[in-house]
Amino acid sequence: MPPKRKSETSAPVRTHVLGEEVFTTDQVAHDLHVSVRSVLRAIEQGKLKARKVGRHYLITRPAVRAYYEGLPLTEEKDSSDT
Repeated sequence: MPPKRKSETSAPVRTHVLGEEVFTTDQVAHDLHVSVRSVLRAIEQGKLKARKVGRHYLITRPAVRAYYEGLPLTEEKDSSDT
């Protein structure tokens, strides 16, 4: 079995020194099944709250949940239309 690529693995959750669980953009992208670019775009557009530390962003669990819950739901198709 070939080794997993970096994008296919999720690093362990880190706890910030202030006691809050924090994620990287790579982790959020992996867990939400989107690209890192999509995560960065959401941060730039203010849809995903993050803190920039050096060249990296740290994202809290509540921020990920708020972003996820703000994503649009797909509409269910009425099965009688077919």
